[in-house]
Amino acid sequence: MELTEKKFPPFLSGGGEMGERIRNFDWSKTSLGEPHQWDESLKTCIRIMLSSTQPIWIGWGSDLIKFYNDPYKAIVGGKHPHALGMPARIVWSDIWSDIEPMLKKVMEEDTGTYVESQLLIMERYGYKEETYYTFSYTPVLGNDLKPAGMICYNTADTERILNERALETLKQLNALIQKDAEDEVYRQAINAISSNTRDFPFAIVYKIAEDMSFAEAIAWTGFEPGNMESPVIIDLRNSDLPNFRTAVFEQKTVVSKNTGRWKDLPKGTWDIMPDHYVHVPIKSATETHPLAIMTFGLNPYRKFDGRFENFIRQIADQVTLNANNALAYQAEKKRKEALEELDRAKTIFFTNISHEFRTPLTLILGNLDEIVADKFVTAGTLDKLIVTRRNALRLLKLVNTLLDFSRIESGRHLASFTKTDIVAITKNLTANFTSVIDKAGLSFEINAQPIQQAVYVDRQMWEKIIFNLLSNAFKYTLTGGISVKLFTKEEQLVLQVKDTGVGIPQQELPLIFDRFHRVQNVVGRSHEGTGIGLSLIKELVQLHGGSITAESEPGRGSIFTVNIPLGKDHLPASQVNAVLTEETEIPEMAFVEEVNVLVREHTSKDLPARDVSNKLPILVADDNADMLHYLQSLLENEYTVITAVNGVDALQKVEAHKPYLVLSDVMMPVMNGIELLKTIKANVETESIPVILLTARAGEESMIEGYEIGADDYLVKPFSAKELLARIRAHIKIIKTKRHLQSHLREFFMQAPVSIGVVKGPNHVWEIVNQNMLKISGRQTIEELLGKPLFKSIPEGAGQGYEEVFDSVYKTGHRVVFEETSLDLIRKGNKETVYLKIIFEPYRNEDGVVTGVMFIAYDITEHVTARKRVEESEYRFKGMANEAPIFVWLTDKDLRTTFLNKTGLTYFGYPENADISKLSWKTFIHPEDLAHVLDAMHQSAIDKTPYSIEIRLRNEEAGEYRWFLDKGVPRYENNSFIGFVGTSMDIHDQKIKEQAKDEFISIAGHELKTPLTSAKAYLQIACDALNKEKANSVEYVERAANSLDKLNRLIAELLDMSRIQNGKLQLNLAPFNFQTLISSVLESVQPTSKHHILHNGNADVTVTGDRERLQQVLINLLNNAIKYSPGAGYITVHTIIVDHNIRVAVKDSGIGIARNNLNKIFQRFYRVDETGKAFHGLGIGLYVAADIIQRHGGKLWAESELGKGSTFFFEIPLN
Repeated sequence: MELTEKKFPPFLSGGGEMGERIRNFDWSKTSLGEPHQWDESLKTCIRIMLSSTQPIWIGWGSDLIKFYNDPYKAIVGGKHPHALGMPARIVWSDIWSDIEPMLKKVMEEDTGTYVESQLLIMERYGYKEETYYTFSYTPVLGNDLKPAGMICYNTADTERILNERALETLKQLNALIQKDAEDEVYRQAINAISSNTRDFPFAIVYKIAEDMSFAEAIAWTGFEPGNMESPVIIDLRNSDLPNFRTAVFEQKTVVSKNTGRWKDLPKGTWDIMPDHYVHVPIKSATETHPLAIMTFGLNPYRKFDGRFENFIRQIADQVTLNANNALAYQAEKKRKEALEELDRAKTIFFTNISHEFRTPLTLILGNLDEIVADKFVTAGTLDKLIVTRRNALRLLKLVNTLLDFSRIESGRHLASFTKTDIVAITKNLTANFTSVIDKAGLSFEINAQPIQQAVYVDRQMWEKIIFNLLSNAFKYTLTGGISVKLFTKEEQLVLQVKDTGVGIPQQELPLIFDRFHRVQNVVGRSHEGTGIGLSLIKELVQLHGGSITAESEPGRGSIFTVNIPLGKDHLPASQVNAVLTEETEIPEMAFVEEVNVLVREHTSKDLPARDVSNKLPILVADDNADMLHYLQSLLENEYTVITAVNGVDALQKVEAHKPYLVLSDVMMPVMNGIELLKTIKANVETESIPVILLTARAGEESMIEGYEIGADDYLVKPFSAKELLARIRAHIKIIKTKRHLQSHLREFFMQAPVSIGVVKGPNHVWEIVNQNMLKISGRQTIEELLGKPLFKSIPEGAGQGYEEVFDSVYKTGHRVVFEETSLDLIRKGNKETVYLKIIFEPYRNEDGVVTGVMFIAYDITEHVTARKRVEESEYRFKGMANEAPIFVWLTDKDLRTTFLNKTGLTYFGYPENADISKLSWKTFIHPEDLAHVLDAMHQSAIDKTPYSIEIRLRNEEAGEYRWFLDKGVPRYENNSFIGFVGTSMDIHDQKIKEQAKDEFISIAGHELKTPLTSAKAYLQIACDALNKEKANSVEYVERAANSLDKLNRLIAELLDMSRIQNGKLQLNLAPFNFQTLISSVLESVQPTSKHHILHNGNADVTVTGDRERLQQVLINLLNNAIKYSPGAGYITVHTIIVDHNIRVAVKDSGIGIARNNLNKIFQRFYRVDETGKAFHGLGIGLYVAADIIQRHGGKLWAESELGKGSTFFFEIPLN
C-alpha cells in the first residue's frame, strides 16, 4: 500500500477542508493538468495559500483557474465548493466588469494592483449584496518568466463599513433630535437619516391621529418636492395597506415587499429601487397606540438580517425616547401654566370667601362675648361657650390672613409707614407670650438694644411678623427655650427669633417661604395650619424693603432673621405717614389664645378614660384638644375611649390596648393619620382593626383616596354626632362577627389532621400554627412561633430557598406546590433533614387582597428515606454492574430494557450515556434464538424460577454473532411480575471448542463403532469355538467381550451427546408395559454385579415412550449405583405412580455426593470425585440421561448425603 506522501506531493499537504478538496480534485480535466506537472511557482503559491490564515485565492493559466483556502470560503460564500477549479470569469461573473481591468493589467502588463475598501456588488447566495474588500492582485511568473497566474490577498471590510455608517447615522440622530416639540423631533430625525442614502433610499414619518383614524406624513426624505410616491394621508379605518395597519394596531415592526404597486420609489445611492421597506412603530409612554410610524426604504443590496434590524430598532428607540421626552416637556409646561392659573384663581376665591366669612364671624364673636359675660350661665355651658369662642377666634385669624394675601397679590395692600419706637413696640408685643411660654416650661429671653436711628414700619404688619414668628417657634419647641433679639447692623434693623425646637430638614429650607408649603411629619404641638404664615411674613417684610432668612438644624432648632433698612428713603414716599383706607385688625388675643390651647394640648395628652367596665375599647387620635375632648364626651357612654395626640402616640396605644376600632384625624404632627392607617394595616396583628379617618378635605376624590389606602370608613368635617355613632356601631358589629368567624376557622385549623400554618405580611409573621406543624418545626410550644417572623422563629430554615417561595406567593398571589422537598431543622437539639410535600396558598382578605401565606405540609420523611435506600442500593448495583466483565441487565414487565451495564452497551455499539429506553435487545438476538428466549422468559415468569439459555448476540462493531449464556431471574413486587434481572456471559470461545470437541467425538464414535462391532463379532465366534473345545482360555475371551461392551456403551453415550448437541437425538415413542422394562434391565445388569438389586413398588402400567432410551437411562443409573457403592450389599429400585406420572428411584448406600455438587452432576463431563479415588467413565452418562427424560416431558434429579449414599429419581408422564 502506497503512503499518502507518495500519492499527494508535499506542497499540497495540510490546508484543512480546502487542502483536502484540492488534493482530491481531478485536475486532469482542467487546462492545468496533474499537480506534478504544475510550475514550481504555482506549487510555491499554493503552499503559501494553504499555510496562511488570511483569505487568499490564486488564478492560474489563461482562464485563471481558481484555487482558494479555508479563510476565503466566507468570501465565495454560496459558490463554495463549486468555485474550485473554475475559471475566474465564471466564478466572479457578477463583478467581472469591476475586476477584469485589474486582472488584465496583472496578466498582460506584469503589474500588480491594490485597492482599499472596494465596493463590489456580489451575488453569492442567490441575491445581490453590497460588499467591501481591500485586496491586491500580484502577478506570478511561470517557468518561462512570464505571468502565468496571479495571487490575491484579501481583507473583508464589509462589516466595518456598515458599522461605521450606522454609527455615524446614530451620532447625527442623537445630535439633532433633542427637541422640545414632538413634530420637530420627527423632522430632525429625518434630516439625520437623509445622509445615509445607501441604507435608506427613502424614509417617512407618519404621525398617528389621537383617535387612530388616520396617519399623516409629516416628515420625509428621498422624494423630490411635490413628487411623493407614497400616500401623505393613510385612512386607518379603511386602508388597503394591511402591513401598515398591523404596525399601528399591533405595535410591531413589519417588513413589506414592493410587489410593483409603487413604481417610482427613490433609489438613493443605488441603481435600482428598494424591493422591501419596513414600518417601525414609535411607541407612546402613556398611550396604548403608537405616536407615529417610521417607514424606511431598505437598501436593495443588503439583506434584512438581525444586524440591520437592530440598527433600525436603535434609530426608532432614539426617536421614541426623544418624542416622549418632548411630549412630557409640553405636558409639564401646560401643567405648570395650569397650576399658576389655579393659584391665581385660588387667591381670588379666598379673597371673596374671606370677606363673606368676616361678617358672620363678627356677629358670632360679639354674641359669644355677651353670653360669656352673663353671670347666670352655668359652668358646664360656660366651658362649651369658651371652646366655641376660641375656635371662632382661630377662624377669624385665618380669614384675616387670607385677606392679607389677596390684597398683597392684587397690589391693594397699602402700607402706612410711620416713625416708630421699634424697641418699645417689640417688647410690648413679645410680652404677650411670656406667661404662655413660662407655663409650657420653656425659657424666654428678649434682648432689644437701644436704637438711635429712625425706624419706619407699618405697625400692624410688624405685629403680624412678631406674632407669626413667635407662635411658630412655640409650636415646634417642646424643650429648651425661645429668644428674641433686636439690633442694628450696617444700616439695617435686624430681628432674630431663635428656638431650640425640632428644626427643619435641609431639603425643606428653600421651600418654607413658599405659599401653602408645610413641612411634613415633624414633631410639634399641633399639625394645624394653612402653610401660608411664613409666606405672608415674607411678603410683609418685602413691603418694608427688607428680607427674611432661615437657618436650621434638625433636632437643634431654628433661627429666623428679618432685615429692614433703617430710615425711609427706601420706602414709597406716598405711603410714609399715609392714612390707611381700611383698617385690618388682627387681635393679639387670637394668637395668644391659640398658643394657650397648644400648651393645654401638650401638657395633658391623655384625656382620662372613664367607666371601662364591660365596654369595648376604641382609640381616638387628634392633635386638637377641643376636638379630642368633644369626641371623648360623645363616645364615652358606649365605649371605653383611649385618646392619642398624634400617630406615634396612637400606634403605641394600639399595641398596648388592642382597641376594637381606631378613629383618627388625617392631619396630625409627628405621624399623620394616613401613615398611621398604613402602619396599622401593614401589621398582621392589627390589620383587622377598622380605621375611620376624619378630614376637613371634602369631595369624592378625597374619599376615594382614603378608601384606596385602606381606610374602612371616611368622615368629612363637619359631621353630625348621630352619623359618627352610627358608623362606629356598624364597624364594631362587623369586627365582632369577623373575630367570631376567625375563632371558628382557627379552631378548625388547630384540629386538622395535617400540618397547617398561616403567616401574615411581608415578614411572614406566624398567625396560626397547629400541633402537627409545631411537631414538624421541632419547637416545644406554639408560643415560640406565634407573633414572630417565620425565619426568625425557625432561623435554620433560612438560606434554604424557602424565603423566596413565601415572598413569591405573597407578592404574586400564585399557588406553589412542592411534591417533595427537603428541609434542615434543629429538633431536640439535633440537626435533622425532613422531607415534606408542601402546598403554599395565598391567604386573602375579604377584598381578595393577599395578606399572607397559608401552607399545608405532609411529612413524607419515612417514604423518601426508604426510597433513597432503594436508590442508593440501585446506584451501588449499577456501579458494580458497570465494572463487571459480563453483561448485567434489567427489564420492566414488558421486557423493555431499563438498565444495561457499560460492558453490554459497548458490545452493542452504544455510548455509556445512551438512552436505554431506545435500546431494543431483541434486534441483537439471532433470529433462530429469539423465540426460545421469549419462551424461556415467559415460563420463568409463570413458574417464578430462574431461566438459563444459550443464545447468539450480534456484536455491532464486528458485525458477527457470538454465543452467550443468558441467565435471568424474575422480579416481583406485591406478588406482581415487574421484570427480570439477568446476566449474559460470553461463552463463544468455549462454545466453539465444545462444538469442535462434539464434532470430533461424533466422528470418532462413528469411526470406532465399526471396528468394535467387528471385534465383538469375532470374539463371539472365538468364544463359541472355545466353548465347544472346552478350553480354559474361554474366560479371557468373555472378559474381553465384556470390556468391549463397556467400550461400546461409552461410544454410544458419546454419540448420544453429539446428537443432543446437534439437535438430532430422536425418540421412537410407542406404548409398552413398564414392568417388562424393569425386569429386562434387572436381568441384564444383575449378572454383571456382585450387589443384590431389589425392586419394589408398582410398575405394571402402560407407558408411552421410547423403550430403548428409557432402558438406557435406568441401566446408566444402576451402573452408577454399582460403580459408586463398591462396598455395599444391595441396590434398590423403587417405582410408584404419582398423579399421572410414574416415578423411579434408584437408591444406593455408596460414597454419596456433597450437597454443593448436586447441581453439577448433570453437566457434561462432570465426574464425582468425593473420595479421591478414580472411577472410570466420561462424565456424560447423566447428561444424556437427563436430556432423554426431559424429552419425555419428565425430570431427573438426585438426593444424597456424603458417605451415606445417593438416590436418583426420574419421573415421566404415563402418556
